[in-house]
Amino acid sequence: MLFKTSVKIESADMLILPIYKSKTILAEIKKHLSKCNLQETTSAIDRKIFEGGFGQTLMLCNQKNGKYKIAILIGLGDEKKCDLHKIKKAGSMLAQPIEKTKSKTIAIINTKNDEGVWLAAAMILKGYKFDKYITNPKKKGHKLTSVTICDKNAKALAAKATELQTMVGATIYTRDLVNTTSNDMGPKNMVETAKKIAKEFKNIKINILDRSKLEKMGISISSFADKCELYDGSKGHLKNWLYGVKGCLLPIFDAVNVLVSIGLDHEGVYLEAVQCDFSKATRLKLSQSG
Repeated sequence: MLFKTSVKIESADMLILPIYKSKTILAEIKKHLSKCNLQETTSAIDRKIFEGGFGQTLMLCNQKNGKYKIAILIGLGDEKKCDLHKIKKAGSMLAQPIEKTKSKTIAIINTKNDEGVWLAAAMILKGYKFDKYITNPKKKGHKLTSVTICDKNAKALAAKATELQTMVGATIYTRDLVNTTSNDMGPKNMVETAKKIAKEFKNIKINILDRSKLEKMGISISSFADKCELYDGSKGHLKNWLYGVKGCLLPIFDAVNVLVSIGLDHEGVYLEAVQCDFSKATRLKLSQSG
């Protein structure tokens, strides 16, 4: 799945228009909709079916020869009260209509700043489905191929789009690891996965703590139930606690920039750290406490 930015609306299966509640709704959206869809929207506003209230949606079907097949207006409510949390919540509401319409390419009109990019990220993460073990293609989760954020300042949005694409990709990757059965993804498999990523991205360093290393640190493998506190040397305390329980595997995605996982089996404890933005290496240390 690819995040893109564009000055103009490209051809897409679905066009998403985030709308603030105001008296100038039509003026804001008329340049993006076809004449037929604009008439439908005008009627919906006049009848107070759609007013731009938070969470309100209006779905419109376009002509076959248009730039988009379906348009969805998603209400963001009062602009002054709208924050990043609400933007992400609104984005998550779009996952269901995207799956139902089987839309593969999405175009999002950016309202202001980088709201369109965050809307896209929340939309994709909400639509996540783990289908590794589903053999029937018809029952597999719906997959997007591209999401384009449209704004006259597309170049300014490009960096944020790349950053969030990495975050979304890392989160989905971590979810896949978590959801994979322990028969296919045990601690040793996790270690090999971390090694593979570190080999692919030369600026990533990993430190694997096996039985001998942990014993030198004074951590008992047989009664491991210590709290393991992670630190990021470049950004300070990550505020993540990992609880090791014998036989369990606890992969965790850190919202800052690090993918970490800890596993324990009869041979030892394994800790992997993978930096998600792949821009610079970060050193992590494992400390015993409690």
